[in-house]
Amino acid sequence: MAFAPASIILTNNYLSLTEALYNSRSIEYSSSLKELLKMKGYLILDFSIKDFGRFKEYIEKIPAFIKKHGGKYIVQGVESEVMEGDWQPERVVVLEFPSTDVAKGFLADPEAQPLFSLRHDTTDSKLILVEGCF
Repeated sequence: MAFAPASIILTNNYLSLTEALYNSRSIEYSSSLKELLKMKGYLILDFSIKDFGRFKEYIEKIPAFIKKHGGKYIVQGVESEVMEGDWQPERVVVLEFPSTDVAKGFLADPEAQPLFSLRHDTTDSKLILVEGCF
């Protein structure tokens, strides 16, 4: 029996994807399946800078911690254009992590806490965590 590639089945439903991966000879059904099915976690930061001189340290040092936790920038401190509603973010950062658990691990990293404190002291910020989709 032939199955469509996982990327095509992905649009159908979870059971079809699991079945296709289980029966596929090119992908072994193992712990890698759990990783494939895990949705990515996204941290979305809306912030305005109060003290750029001190905030520069955060800008210089935080990328190493993002990388340490398998994260990457999707959007890096850009100005936004409001399309609807009254939300008025000054700057936006979007970080992608392998999962929401990994993103939470990044936020809980004891070595990064001084940098998070620095961000809190030098910016007005709001941070949310969302889970991606297939």
